[in-house]
Amino acid sequence: MGTGNVATLLRLGLDKSVYPDGYIYVDTEGNVITKEAFEASGEIKQTLALSFDDVYPHIDLYVYNVRKHVRYLKNSQTNTIELDSRGNKKTYTIWYMRLAFPSVTKIAGKTAINITHDKDESGNIITHYWYDYEIDRTMIVVLTY
Repeated sequence: MGTGNVATLLRLGLDKSVYPDGYIYVDTEGNVITKEAFEASGEIKQTLALSFDDVYPHIDLYVYNVRKHVRYLKNSQTNTIELDSRGNKKTYTIWYMRLAFPSVTKIAGKTAINITHDKDESGNIITHYWYDYEIDRTMIVVLTY
């Protein structure tokens, strides 16, 4: 993963009024459901963490244009779709998203995708210029479960 000796775990914050326990619950089809519906389904809870080892101490990122693509899980040897214990087709979800980061100054050569005016702790208005976060292909995030 990273080249440094400090690993940073970055958790994308969720609106606590919508997701009070900090989780998004999805069914086997990838649809967002309530916590109660998820618990009633008997599925195993899996937590996904994104690790950005080369980002220290942290970077504020905004996630937008989130979309999913649900795929059937195929057995690579038989080329058939795998089934769970109930006979349902196993699926997995690929999530696509765009990331943006804020700056209090304009960055030469970049186009701001959004401009917000926020208040700091003292009540002063701060202008934030939001730019697309460009992925460095040499620092791919590895996801495991």
